[in-house]
Amino acid sequence: MPHVKRPDPRTIRTKAEIEAAMIRLLQTVDYGNITVDRILSESQYSRSAFYANYKSKDDCFMHILDEESHRFVTYFLQSIRKFESRTSDRESKELTIATDYFTHIYTNRVLYSLILRDSQHNQDWRLYFLDHAEIEFSRLLRVIPISEEMKEENADIKLYHYTSFHRFIAAIKYWIDNDFYSSPETFAKYYVNLRKFDIIWDKEIYI
Repeated sequence: MPHVKRPDPRTIRTKAEIEAAMIRLLQTVDYGNITVDRILSESQYSRSAFYANYKSKDDCFMHILDEESHRFVTYFLQSIRKFESRTSDRESKELTIATDYFTHIYTNRVLYSLILRDSQHNQDWRLYFLDHAEIEFSRLLRVIPISEEMKEENADIKLYHYTSFHRFIAAIKYWIDNDFYSSPETFAKYYVNLRKFDIIWDKEIYI
């Protein structure tokens, strides 16, 4: 068996701290005014440490988008698996997950606004983020086990997940475009209740 080299924990920590510094800068500084020097000053890392991991400021930001797209998809898959479980507390579990994630989005609202708000400036970022999120989603969706109860519904469950995923993105974009008009807790309730309404609506149509 070939030896798999494990990532160096120091490299992982360095990249995490540099990227966290860039995200902090984005809270108060326009992207165009952020320089490598400002990132280094904020992160307290050397120029050599930065260029050992990134080619440029844009490369650093793209890596942030990669990591965020993976986190985004992981949350969504956790959410739908909780929602599909036939347990009495499934809604409270999903509400907890949704609240945690929408809080994460709100905390990083400048980053998400840069990614998803309609703008000629961020069009490439949005496409890059959504493309990577969709690739990651498709990869993980292939390994999700489908319960016997869900199979009995005689539906294309993966198609349902795929369309739900894009509606989830649309919901976040709506929240962003409306300047985060509600708190993360309230928006999580809206989202979970909409999913519950979808199920009631489907039963009314198809029963």
